[in-house]
Amino acid sequence: MTTYELIEKRLEELNMKRSEFVMNAWGYKNINKGMRKYLEMKEGTLIDIKDIKNIARVLQISEEEVVESMIENERENEMKRQKIRNEERKKFVPHFYSMHERTIPSPIFIGCIFNLKRYVYYYQGFEKRPLKEQLVSVKFDIIEHYRFCEGEVGGFGKIIYYVYRNDYDAGAKDLITLTIKGEVIENKEGLRLEPGHGVLSLKKNGPSLDSLFEIKKQIIDRRN
Repeated sequence: MTTYELIEKRLEELNMKRSEFVMNAWGYKNINKGMRKYLEMKEGTLIDIKDIKNIARVLQISEEEVVESMIENERENEMKRQKIRNEERKKFVPHFYSMHERTIPSPIFIGCIFNLKRYVYYYQGFEKRPLKEQLVSVKFDIIEHYRFCEGEVGGFGKIIYYVYRNDYDAGAKDLITLTIKGEVIENKEGLRLEPGHGVLSLKKNGPSLDSLFEIKKQIIDRRN
């Protein structure tokens, strides 16, 4: 069971209120803030590793049980992420995006407004054309994009170069970098290839499965 399910089960068995749990396990004096964190678990947010011991103590269970629930959480989260990736793969179309002097827009809200202006999208099937033909179109459109943007995008600053992606699963070596005139840059060493964040987004929450398995192993080793 997930961490949320485990805690809910134990609270019922111990006849303990959620408010008592967030105070004793997480040390929250502000119950409302603690309850927000509690309910985030229901959506798959993992608890912090540093809280494992306290949660086990308050729920009167082993640390291993807490870690097992976190592992189940992350398995479910990975299934959700894989489903999202599969949907994105189906909808993928080749595109290029501009790279700028700033990796993070300033101010951030301006970047949120203008982020989509950095991208030019093609159509499904465009990637099936010979690469040479794709790049002819990309070159023309890069020149037009640079002209239309007058060489910069709000929040991100000046356009330095472009990156073309024609495969959802493309790795760094498969991405094509181009100058502001649409010429291919052969040597990509030192160049950023991912577009970065131009929107307010949440980080992936919590530790990875590998680190959770390692924590579980350490707990078992200590017990033995």
